[in-house]
Amino acid sequence: MPKHTIFSRRVVKPSIPDPHPLWRGIGCLFMAIIPVLSLIAANILIKDAESISWIVIPQEMILPTYSDPLILIRVLYTAIISLILFFIISLTTFILNSILNPKKKGPYDV
Repeated sequence: MPKHTIFSRRVVKPSIPDPHPLWRGIGCLFMAIIPVLSLIAANILIKDAESISWIVIPQEMILPTYSDPLILIRVLYTAIISLILFFIISLTTFILNSILNPKKKGPYDV
């Protein structure tokens, strides 16, 4: 019999429940909807670029040989708007999770 068997107790950790499958579906919808909304917003911004002073369309990115000469600008604006929307949703989720679901303090927390 080993010397320290009385000190080796196995502590059963409570299992963390899996998220509801509905949340995975909502995430999948966001992954499909946000790029579409970003493309629509990019098209609106490009169409109204003359009236909005802070929208810049660089002349080097206009491709006159393509059927849509502003394709690079649409892709760039769509990517930027998508990143901003994903960041806002992630930040909102983080803040709501920290407010509504605080981490339980352990014995070593101050």
